[in-house]
Amino acid sequence: MSPSRSSSLPPKPRRQHSEEFKQEVLRLIASVGVGRAAADLGINESLLDDWKRKAESEGADAFRGHGRRTEGEGELARIGRGF
Repeated sequence: MSPSRSSSLPPKPRRQHSEEFKQEVLRLIASVGVGRAAADLGINESLLDDWKRKAESEGADAFRGHGRRTEGEGELARIGRGF
């Protein structure tokens, strides 16, 4: 019986993808579909589905990264500073 991955190997680092990369992937998905894009890029199909749903629901606010507020969050912060 072989040892489990968690006890013998360090965890794989999480890959981080830029907003630009995700936008390019969304264009690829539109032309070839999620399954083909996932296979071509070596990225899990469920992750690409998540990116697609997020882009559809959040529009320009999708993939804003860490620390960048949505327009609504920024407005709430500005209002909050006034009190």
